[in-house]
Amino acid sequence: MEFGERYHVNYNLKAAFLDQMKNLSKQEVTLSAIVTTTTGEKFISNPMLIDDLFKYEK
Repeated sequence: MEFGERYHVNYNLKAAFLDQMKNLSKQEVTLSAIVTTTTGEKFISNPMLIDDLFKYEK
């Protein structure tokens, strides 16, 4: 990847994880993903509010 190049990855989040995150809602807590490549590069996503995980929940 080149600097500034966008890459999208989707993760299937397990129900137990989401239950834990619900305990942190309404507290201004953020979540970031950290990913490393096979060449040792490390990428950190932009922080996302935990509340945004549940924004579109039915």
